[in-house]
Amino acid sequence: VPLFNPNFTFNMYGKKDIMTPNEIMDYIQNPTFWPVDMSMLNATINLNEITQKELEISDNITVTFTLHGHPNGANTYRFNINGTVIVYATDCEHPTDSLNKNVIEQSKDADVLIHDAQYTDDELPSHKGWGHSSWQQAIAVAKKANAKQLVLYHHDPYRSDEDMAAIEKEAQSVFPNTIAAKQGHTIII
Repeated sequence: VPLFNPNFTFNMYGKKDIMTPNEIMDYIQNPTFWPVDMSMLNATINLNEITQKELEISDNITVTFTLHGHPNGANTYRFNINGTVIVYATDCEHPTDSLNKNVIEQSKDADVLIHDAQYTDDELPSHKGWGHSSWQQAIAVAKKANAKQLVLYHHDPYRSDEDMAAIEKEAQSVFPNTIAAKQGHTIII
């Protein structure tokens, strides 16, 4: 709704890519895919291409980012908010026999690490190239990075709530401060 309100301003940022942020938004908002095109939005929308590795949102909020493995590329984001660090690494495929060093570096000493956990280690070989991680890889990143809390995210849509509860319990036996993200879940920092 705020996108239709002329009193709102949005500053959106995207990585340098084959298409500019404006071209990407025009493509995504094409009436072939979506009934609302950019000309219908009344808010001020500033689309920016990120050219540096850090974005300062305000005096006390910065965002750094780095590429990780995913078809067409994706980023791990590190939010530093008044000294509290939250890392978001979704749609992340680690190399076959190792962990992505960029993800580990971005996750160093994070208060909260939100990490892709779509598959199990046993499922990964049949999903090579799909751009996702296992919950076991998420734990390995959390341990190597010394993260305080791990949130397993980007669950396989075929998993039931019971499946997710079992994965969460097994993950907690390896890395106790792990939770599986749930709709409506709130974390107080």
